Amino acid sequence: MNDPNTTVVAGIDLNHADIAGYLPEELGHLRYLALFHININHFCGTIPREFRNMKVLHELDLSNNRFAGKFLTVVISLPSLKFLDLRFNEFEGSVPNELFDKNLDAIFINHNRFQFELPKNFGNSSVSVIVLANNMKLVYHI
Repeated sequence: MNDPNTTVVAGIDLNHADIAGYLPEELGHLRYLALFHININHFCGTIPREFRNMKVLHELDLSNNRFAGKFLTVVISLPSLKFLDLRFNEFEGSVPNELFDKNLDAIFINHNRFQFELPKNFGNSSVSVIVLANNMKLVYHI
């Protein structure tokens, strides 16, 4: 955004705000959002597909809520994402192999219901911190 007369929302931080409800798809209109932190609340449901419009989203922290459903494939399409925190929710199913090819600094997906095997590309990950513990099933081969 190069227009100094235009106002944009660059960050949302609602940590520990005791908010409940669903995330509206209209959040996807915040194309210049770089930080979205809503941990320790009571949000539920799934993450809107419209989040893929957030091309500069750098940090996504949805931890300690009641989100459910499959892994957020929208995360894979976020080109600027560096920090992903999905821990302590009710996400389930498999974790896409593409997650480990992203240029992320941190991945926290522990304490969910994911069932997955560490993929062959796990070593491709550039993360400095990754936490996978306490999911339904984690298989790894030595």
